[in-house]
Amino acid sequence: MSAQTKLNIETLLNSNTTIFYQKGEHLTLPETYNGLGFRNLIFILFRIYEFFRSFQSASPEPKGQVIFIEEPEAHLHPQMQEVFVRQLDKIVREFEEKLNGRKKWPVQFVVTTHSTHLANEVDFSKVRYFLSKDGHGTKVKDLSAVFDPIKEKTDRDFVHKYMTLTKCDLYFADKAILAEGATERILMPVIIKKTDEKHSTDLLRNYMSIVEIGGAYAQRFYKFLDFLELQTLVITDLDSVKAETKKDKNDMDQTSYPACRVGEGSKSSNTGISNWFGEDGYMCLATIQGKSDKEKVAGKRRLCFQIPEEGSSACARSFEDAFMLANKKLFQIEDKEDDSQSERSAFEKSQKIGKDSKADFAIRYAIDETEWVVPKYIEDGLKWLASPLEVAKETSGDSK
Repeated sequence: MSAQTKLNIETLLNSNTTIFYQKGEHLTLPETYNGLGFRNLIFILFRIYEFFRSFQSASPEPKGQVIFIEEPEAHLHPQMQEVFVRQLDKIVREFEEKLNGRKKWPVQFVVTTHSTHLANEVDFSKVRYFLSKDGHGTKVKDLSAVFDPIKEKTDRDFVHKYMTLTKCDLYFADKAILAEGATERILMPVIIKKTDEKHSTDLLRNYMSIVEIGGAYAQRFYKFLDFLELQTLVITDLDSVKAETKKDKNDMDQTSYPACRVGEGSKSSNTGISNWFGEDGYMCLATIQGKSDKEKVAGKRRLCFQIPEEGSSACARSFEDAFMLANKKLFQIEDKEDDSQSERSAFEKSQKIGKDSKADFAIRYAIDETEWVVPKYIEDGLKWLASPLEVAKETSGDSK
């Protein structure tokens, strides 16, 4: 009789080997002490390494290799998600230089994600957007084809950098709102709730992306929004100005356009409005105010700016004085004042807020004092946004 030892390496390693990692100069901890995210990341790296080795050993050598990574954001915190997607190309270079004799590894990664952090980190040329068509199939769209690489490079770079810096989630939204400034952005959840309650709409049930973007930059997003086929409300300000001509030190006439209340204004300094209606520079204020609701719609986008409240001719130039004119008692604007005086009072009070803190103003009426009504121009815009996209399409003008 004889004895023979059977050695199963896999069982031996699983049963008798514990992986430790270095944590500081004199401290090692078991691998199980790592969080799920870190362990998931290590697992993905080892799987990529395994696919790389299988490519090397294949005979004949394949022309290329495609590796699918499905939703790697699981268990990864936002910063780690961004690092992960940036490191993919670096991993390929490391394998090529150190393990493949600097020979190219023709690999293509396809990463599916629902993460804003992953999607915004990747260059537009690498993005493929899968758009569900109301249960009737899915449309795959190539984002690299949106912006002309020469003529519109500035807009493309601006939108990508802005999305990366602000972590805005337009890719995954049901509907979107481009707000003029911090005041509108802070108050918007309360405004939406009030509109839903008053008109029995259900905007709060939608995944709404609210992006703070100044009036001078909103037009840079239009092509991108059209690509996403995203129903979007663009909230901006009239920004009324009037022409003033003065002599300079050389006795030459110099014309400037200082801010003024709407009743005294001749033009709008808001280039976003001018761009919407196909004009350049400062647009005639009366022309803007004469635009119909239909003219404020382009495809799946709608523009809204200050208009008079019901039964009044007083018009605001910015959100703050529009808010005051909609809530006169709250701001001690007397009903006995005529419309011109009400407009002037609201304008002067809003100018003071601009010098103090608009954010403080917004926080006060978002949290402390919530008994107020929504200005008409925003309420009208939100009612349009709450309507089904098919309805919005039927009532729209030509897409820009």
